[in-house]
Amino acid sequence: MVYGLELSKRNAIWSRQRGFMSDSTALGETPSAILSRRIAGGAYLDSGSACGNFAGMFANSVTTVGNNQTGYCASGLLKPSYWTIQTATQSQSGFLSLNYQINSHAELFSDAMLGVTHTENNTRGPNWTAAAGQGGYFLNQNSGNYEVWNKRFAPEELGGTSNYNRKWDDLAANLTLGVRGDLTGSWNYEAAYNASVYTSRTTTPMLLSGVNAYFLGSQLGTDGSGVPIYAPNTSRFYQPLTPTQASSLIGDSTGNNKSWLQVLSLSASGEAFQLPAGPAKLAGLLEWGSQGFSNDPDQSLNQGVYYNASPAIRASGSRSREAAGAELLLPLAKPVNLTLSGRYDRYQTSANSEGKLTYGAGLEYRPTGSLLLRSNYATSFRAPDMSYLYQTQTRGYYSSTTDYWRCAQAGQPLVNCQYAGVSPGSNYISNGNAGLKPESGKSYGLGFVWSPSRDADISLDYWNITIDDLVTTLSADKLLRDEALCRGGQLNASSTQCQDALRRVMRNPNNAVVDPGAINTIVVNPINAASERTSGIDLSGKYRLRTAKLGDFLFKATYTKVLTHTYQQFAGDPAQNELTDMSNTDWPDKLDFTTTWSIGDWSSTLLLTRYGKIPNGAGNGYLTPTVLANLSVTRQLNKKTSLGLIVNNVQDFLKKDYTGGWPYYPVGSYAPYGRQAWLELNHKF
Repeated sequence: MVYGLELSKRNAIWSRQRGFMSDSTALGETPSAILSRRIAGGAYLDSGSACGNFAGMFANSVTTVGNNQTGYCASGLLKPSYWTIQTATQSQSGFLSLNYQINSHAELFSDAMLGVTHTENNTRGPNWTAAAGQGGYFLNQNSGNYEVWNKRFAPEELGGTSNYNRKWDDLAANLTLGVRGDLTGSWNYEAAYNASVYTSRTTTPMLLSGVNAYFLGSQLGTDGSGVPIYAPNTSRFYQPLTPTQASSLIGDSTGNNKSWLQVLSLSASGEAFQLPAGPAKLAGLLEWGSQGFSNDPDQSLNQGVYYNASPAIRASGSRSREAAGAELLLPLAKPVNLTLSGRYDRYQTSANSEGKLTYGAGLEYRPTGSLLLRSNYATSFRAPDMSYLYQTQTRGYYSSTTDYWRCAQAGQPLVNCQYAGVSPGSNYISNGNAGLKPESGKSYGLGFVWSPSRDADISLDYWNITIDDLVTTLSADKLLRDEALCRGGQLNASSTQCQDALRRVMRNPNNAVVDPGAINTIVVNPINAASERTSGIDLSGKYRLRTAKLGDFLFKATYTKVLTHTYQQFAGDPAQNELTDMSNTDWPDKLDFTTTWSIGDWSSTLLLTRYGKIPNGAGNGYLTPTVLANLSVTRQLNKKTSLGLIVNNVQDFLKKDYTGGWPYYPVGSYAPYGRQAWLELNHKF
């Protein structure tokens, strides 16, 4: 019997806690509006006169942009106040493994795992726009103007930003039951049943529907064009809320998600027949399984409980899967081994079924005892994720978006463009795609391993991978970049790629009353891209040094270099070179160098990782390669207990990038935490 228990807790890190990104005006940018009133399609009105009332909000950072009569209230701390760069998590997980020997030829086994996790993060605070669901503007009966009112709630009004955190309560469970043993001769078998389930309860704070009436009063009807009419008292809008008042305008929406998987498998392996160079070994596998998921949103989203809420539709689906596979190892000669493999997979839903045979081959040749030459070829098949197939239409908005086209039209660099990093971002519509086809691919590789001694070896491999009908979710940022290039003439506007981007980025008419020419909605969904091709090399080596007094040293190095990478979204369009695409932030190369030192009860490992260059935020240059160091030191206190110190980012290095504006670092490529350290105690019972 083997069992384990792990308890973990991690606090959130907020962007306001990192000095370089704690203010979105560090480079002289205009602060973000937190309270504004203006004529629809026209000038700001007198909200600037109320900024003194909000002087204590956003850590005393509220200022007036413009003047009291034609200005608005703003703060450079709005964006940093509501963004966690590391989520808060608390988890408990347990593991149990049991084995029972029936006899000398058979054994029962089982594994069970259960984990519970609570997670919190924050990407934006409450944001209210008057009559947002009715065009975003209203007729003010008191002034006779069509007006736009907007308010961003301050942390002080909420009683703290964490009161507006989004929360997830997740449960993951896995169970395996099986039997394994020996058959006749060299043959052995294993039969197993595996089942897993994952549930997630999501809690999202949202403004309640009464917020409109709180600031505007009762609606007095509509004008001839259907624009709502109100007679609001500006004194309420021009005063900050107390935490009690704010909490009365906010409620929690809860949704429940579930996924499950079960598989019954039977495998066997052994010597099939004899060849002059040795026995041919065969392994076979049969699998039967099914899987499903369900997304159950809060139905009160459809009942007018929340302000400007998007419709919520339940999504669910299931499918079955069968597979059969075999692998045959053929020793063709003493230094030559040939491996042949084949596998057939079939996925079936209530609407259709997809199946395909894939195969592969590998060849190994050892001309000397220290040198191994190897090559391989394989095909692949992958069915789309179920959520891609069955997802119902969802509407929402991004935490932030950048309108590259309007920045280009305005001639403003991204670092201080008024349309860059706008939060909250643009609205989106997301759909599933029941017509998705499975991915198919092929790959091949060549390489060698040289082991001049038992303490040293080096390997070099070349790989080449092609995937057709690649299942990919369209990136909103990528669409906006493509749209700008298409409108600007850098890409062929008549190409399928441009036509698709222009159709998906829906903009307001240029003569719209509110935000003419602005992004209205971005339509995203999973698609089958035509193809993706990539090739590269993996180089690795290790050397072990043993000493009598100083302990043992192990040096390892691995290097990966992408040589080619092209992506073709639609057949007939030219393939894009991802290595020169200034929106592609995948590292083109990476080097890891590890030194491990062991002596007595002590061991330590130093990992140096060099990341290759990536495009900067503005897309007009590159960020230099970066080396980060991680260190761990462990002391074995006794046979069952060890104590370790782990330090990530020993140099406390922050990779900054001011070219694309706030948050001033390459999001998704580097972490903005700085140095992190923790103690780890392990005890075996």
